[in-house]
Amino acid sequence: MKNLKFKYAAAYNFLPFGPEGIQINFDNYKNIVLVRGENRDAKKLEPSSPSEELKISSNGTGKSSIQEIVSYGLFGKTVKRPEKLGANDVVHNKVGKDAKVELIFDNIRIVRTRKEGGKDSKNSLRLWESSQGVWDKDTEITQGTMALTQKKIEELIGLSYEAFINMSVFTDDQRACFLECENKQKKEIVENMLSLGVYREWFENAKNYRKEIKSKIDVKAKEYALLVNSRDEAERRLNLTKQKEDKWKKDKEAELEKMKSDFRTYTNMLGQTDNGAAIIAYQKAQEKIKEINESLPEKEKVKKDNQTKLDLARNKEAEIKQEALKVSEEYQDIAKKTKTLVSERQAKESEINKLKTNVPGTKCDKCKGDILEENINEYIQKIELEISEINAILKVLVENAKEIQKKADVVKEKQDKIKKFIDGFTTNISNVDDELTKLRNELVKASQVREPKTGNEESVLQAKVEAVAKQIEEKHKELLADTPFKDIIQNDEEELQKSKDKVVEKEKEVKELEAELPYYDYWITGFGDNGIRKWIVDGIIPELNNRINYWLQFLIDNRITLRFDNELNEVIERNPVDGNPYVYHAMSTGQRRRLNLAVSQSFAHIMMLSSGSIPSVVFLDEVTTNVDPLGVQGIYNMICELAEDRQVFVTTHDPDLIRMLQTADTLKLVHENGFAKLVV
Repeated sequence: MKNLKFKYAAAYNFLPFGPEGIQINFDNYKNIVLVRGENRDAKKLEPSSPSEELKISSNGTGKSSIQEIVSYGLFGKTVKRPEKLGANDVVHNKVGKDAKVELIFDNIRIVRTRKEGGKDSKNSLRLWESSQGVWDKDTEITQGTMALTQKKIEELIGLSYEAFINMSVFTDDQRACFLECENKQKKEIVENMLSLGVYREWFENAKNYRKEIKSKIDVKAKEYALLVNSRDEAERRLNLTKQKEDKWKKDKEAELEKMKSDFRTYTNMLGQTDNGAAIIAYQKAQEKIKEINESLPEKEKVKKDNQTKLDLARNKEAEIKQEALKVSEEYQDIAKKTKTLVSERQAKESEINKLKTNVPGTKCDKCKGDILEENINEYIQKIELEISEINAILKVLVENAKEIQKKADVVKEKQDKIKKFIDGFTTNISNVDDELTKLRNELVKASQVREPKTGNEESVLQAKVEAVAKQIEEKHKELLADTPFKDIIQNDEEELQKSKDKVVEKEKEVKELEAELPYYDYWITGFGDNGIRKWIVDGIIPELNNRINYWLQFLIDNRITLRFDNELNEVIERNPVDGNPYVYHAMSTGQRRRLNLAVSQSFAHIMMLSSGSIPSVVFLDEVTTNVDPLGVQGIYNMICELAEDRQVFVTTHDPDLIRMLQTADTLKLVHENGFAKLVV
């Protein structure tokens, strides 16, 4: 919260103030200011007492309007009954237009204007922020709309309207007091005082986001349900079409079975005639001839294909043989080189052994010269170096031999594989040749069957057999061919798959959205009424209770204590505790007033502890109404203590309190000719 050190307030054509207006420099007054008034327009009534005379002469002067200037400037709302005042009711009723309020505090300036009526009527709210007190276009931070500017003001001061009137303003109208509020409103006031509005905003945002997500889920759930219905309908159509296809096949198979039965019947009847057996044999022979003639080209083609593959395999086999031969030659070459080097190494090792047997000082058998030890050692080293070189070459040859062996293994694998292919193709060709020989033999045998002569009866039966046989053949072809439902089933299956895919995709979308809900539920709980806001409020309640009862020492002489529980329900008890707690609304007006005053200024204390600052002014308007003399003294003592940290403006008709405040600064207002003005 920003430090609200009020410096200047002004108002023109606002409430009782006219064009001349009022300007207040807060620095010109001490910390206790008694606001007095003189109403020169009031009728001269016969007062019943000196106090009544005082009320008549000072009422309607604009004393309470000082606090209204501050409240309206900050929030665009009055302190007293803002819900009953129309937007234009703040404009002076005699002037009727051009109301203006100006506030300056800390580094902030606010100017709020209101024009009543007319086509040119225009209201405005302007805002400046300057550490140097320069109020020009460079320091103006007015937002795009009055609503946004108002939001910016409340962000800068860290204070809501409800918080302001509960800690900085105390009037004779107690309806706005904290204890008069419902629990929900109490919580909102406390949260605003503690600048917890951001958590409430996050809470509302989380709720809105969750609501938005839930709405999306509901929409997608409906879409999902429609897609499921569409999928089920597609599946139903597919099943129905398949059922139709199955019935079609069963009907055709039944027709086929009927034809086969007829074929058997006519064949049996034909077989019972004189030449029937011969006729049947001839027909079977003809069918066999037809079958063989259809099979022979197919078998020849199979043989040809296998022969082509066999030829290719043999060509590949020849290539692999060449590759194997090359690998073998490489291996033999390495073996030859290895053998030669091994022999050379053995010879050199023998030479070294022989050299080691020579005795220094003796004669060499070859050159007859003296044998020297250094010569022997030098020569041995030379031979050993040569052996090392041979070993190095042998090592390389061994590695090369390993690589060649790998090649040989690969080639062997290729040879085995191609041999299997060749053996397979050879076997296939042989089998086909056997089948062709068998078919040709059967063809010759079937061709030798001669057609017998037939009578009329046999001719008729034979024709029926042939006709039914042809029908059976056609029916077989019909069953083997695509059904009339093939395309329909294919389309139905495609539609069903599309529907299933859409259902899966939509279900995924719903689940993804549902997965977001727990996060928002978490934040709703955390920022909700029982979350972090309540935790913070619960934390300040003990100190709030302590401060309330501190003030009650002044106001009620410690005879009554008040405390709030964690739900902000008040418990009011006699001190010491005697009987059941008091009911707030059953208490006297004077007692409620003092309780409200204690609560009000205790909240100011809490604000100071939580934010480090509070508004620098407090307005006490008729604070002693219905308060007994002892209570008035307590209120005075409280005013004195408040004045140690804040500037206290006191408006009162109470002669006792006026007497006590005789050393205070006085701010006097005079109401004359329909306008109020400040008298210096």
